[in-house]
Amino acid sequence: MKILSRDHAKLNSYLKAASEWIGKESLRCIPDGEPKEYLYDLMRNYPQRGGKRFRPALVLLSCELFGGDPEDALTSAVALELFHNFALIHDDIEDESLLRRGEPTLHLQHGIALALNSGDALLGQVHEILLGNHSRLGSSLALRIHQHLNRVMQATFEGQALDIGWVANRSFPNRTEYREMISRKTGLYSGRGPCHCGALIAEASENDEAVYHSLLDFEPHTLWRKKFRRNNGLGRVYKSRAFRPVMQTYNYWYRDEYAAMEDDFENLGVIVGTGGA
Repeated sequence: MKILSRDHAKLNSYLKAASEWIGKESLRCIPDGEPKEYLYDLMRNYPQRGGKRFRPALVLLSCELFGGDPEDALTSAVALELFHNFALIHDDIEDESLLRRGEPTLHLQHGIALALNSGDALLGQVHEILLGNHSRLGSSLALRIHQHLNRVMQATFEGQALDIGWVANRSFPNRTEYREMISRKTGLYSGRGPCHCGALIAEASENDEAVYHSLLDFEPHTLWRKKFRRNNGLGRVYKSRAFRPVMQTYNYWYRDEYAAMEDDFENLGVIVGTGGA
């Protein structure tokens, strides 16, 4: 089973197919042994609830964008998706959340101790899965991918630490501080991180990677188009069949996350645009 963007006329069709592919592979990678009741069933809980799974889709799309085989990217995409589910389990505990994907959170269903342990086990499984890249992609590339995703994970923990610390100290960040936090906590592993991962797997040239990252720095499509006209490298990326779904998926997250950021500042009583609380 291979999902290619060129086989789908609409983004939603591609994302649905990619989500099903990722979902099946994610569950397949979780051990099916004992203790099922206290560990492995809990590890499957959030992945079985579904979700958009656009982060692993970005890995697959970015790999295809640079001429790679999405099947080569599947292992890394699954690892990123299971990291996301690990993060949700811990985040729900830290935020004392009640619901996740329409159902009670894992720690409310099974208690904090078992939920924490299953989240820890998911994180361990992430690294076990990434070891599978060695046999398919070669050890040199597999190590680069693993190091990249480790940096992505570390940034997520740093952003979460800022978020929790501000709440614990009743400290309101200014706009710049908030954007720095959210770019680490969610932005890297939801946008640039998976895009870079896919480019690495496709073994994009350093120049192509630089072009791609400069592309991701631009927010409105109008700025991208102006930049393309001035840069042959960007133009080449823009003409790729996989480019549009990459950007649509990237913007899908960016637009929602930016809107949520603005709502957070409104709720805190911060005047958006002043840069201070």
